[in-house]
Amino acid sequence: MGYDVSPTSGYDVSPTSGSDVSPASGYDVSPASGYDVSPASGYDVSPTSGSDVRPTSGYDVSPASGSDVSPASGYGVSPTSGYGVRPTSGYGVSPTSGYGVSPTSGYGVSPTSGYGVSPTSGYGVSPTSGYDVRPTS
Repeated sequence: MGYDVSPTSGYDVSPTSGSDVSPASGYDVSPASGYDVSPASGYDVSPTSGSDVRPTSGYDVSPASGSDVSPASGYGVSPTSGYGVRPTSGYGVSPTSGYGVSPTSGYGVSPTSGYGVSPTSGYGVSPTSGYDVRPTS
C-alpha cells in the first residue's frame, strides 16, 4: 500500500511504512516509531515515547508524555493526544492522535509558507498508511 506524489515544486512522497520527511531546506521528519523532526533552522523533535523537542535556538522540551510549548515567536508544541508541534509561524507538526503530521486519520503534510506541517494551504499529503516525503526544494 503506497503512492508517490511529486509536485512540480516542493514535495516528493513515497510511502513505505511509517513516515519520512526530508526537505532540502527546512525540516526533517523520519518516523517509523514516533517521529523525528529536524529543521535546518528552528527545532528538533525526536520522540519515540512522549515527545522530545530540541530547538537549535530557543527552548528545550522533553516531556515523558505529551508536551505543550508555546514560544512568543517561532515554533511551538501543543499536542492534544500524542505528539504535536504548532508553530506561530514557520514549520510545525500538529497531530491530533498518536504520531503524525496534522492527521485525523493517518498522516498529512500541508505547508503554508516554506516547508511546514499542518498549514492551511499549499501542498498536501494525507496517507493512511505511512509515507516518505522528500521535497526537491
